[in-house]
Amino acid sequence: YILSLRTFNDLVREGVAVYGRGDLEEARELFAQALEMRRDSYIPAYYLGLIAYQTKAYDEAAGYYLEAQRLGVDPALVHYALGVNAFADQDYALAVDYLQRARELDARAFGDKVDALLKRIEVMR
Repeated sequence: YILSLRTFNDLVREGVAVYGRGDLEEARELFAQALEMRRDSYIPAYYLGLIAYQTKAYDEAAGYYLEAQRLGVDPALVHYALGVNAFADQDYALAVDYLQRARELDARAFGDKVDALLKRIEVMR
């Protein structure tokens, strides 16, 4: 029984490993449990956003990303994730807004990625 009890850190660690293996449903369950355990951590919310994005649940992904932002995730990272999410959802105007903000917040980390995606958006419009 005691060995079956998982801490928040256990759930996050397992969730990251399972996500890395591509088992999105199990990862979703682990991160949901972690989020229930600690509502003040952005980590489960951010990963739940990544999982929702990968399953094409774009509105759900955006909600999780915004929750992660509220909880303190790096603003540039969340704006980039929201931009990619909006791009995948074919909301190009929103994608441009989020991507440009990500570049403003951290040009070193996101400048090249944003520029490449903005060029793709120009072609697709």
